[in-house]
Amino acid sequence: MIWFIIIIVIVVLIVVATMNKKDETLKYQVDSFGGMAKKYELLISELTKHEQTKVTKVTRDTVVILWDGNSTKMNFIITEIYNKVQIDWVGNFSIYGTQKHQWTYPHTYPQDKIYSEISDFLEIKMKEVFGGL
Repeated sequence: MIWFIIIIVIVVLIVVATMNKKDETLKYQVDSFGGMAKKYELLISELTKHEQTKVTKVTRDTVVILWDGNSTKMNFIITEIYNKVQIDWVGNFSIYGTQKHQWTYPHTYPQDKIYSEISDFLEIKMKEVFGGL
C-alpha cells in the first residue's frame, strides 16, 4: 500500500512540475509579447484577409481561425508549444472530405515566411482538390 501512495505522489509531482514549466514557457513566449493575438498579429492578419475568414477563439496558447465557404470549411489552429509554434490546418471539402496538414516552427521564425509556406501549400492543395472539377 505504501508503494502505491509513493507512486501517486511522484506522478502528482511530475504533473505539477510540467504545468509550472508550461506556465513559465508561456510567460516568456507569449505573455511578454502581449498575448497570442498580438504575438502572431501578422500571421493572423494574413490568414484572415478573405472576408469569409474570422478568428473564432483566442486563448493564452491558441488562436483558432475559421474560413467558411459555400462547400468548404477550413480551420487554422495556431498553438504555442515549448519553444515552437504549431499551425494545424483542417480543410473540410464537401466532395473530398477532410484534409489535414501541420507545420511546426521555432517560435521566433518569421511570420511572413510561415504565411508564405502555408500559402504555397494551400495553392497546391486547392489545385489538387478543385483542379479536376
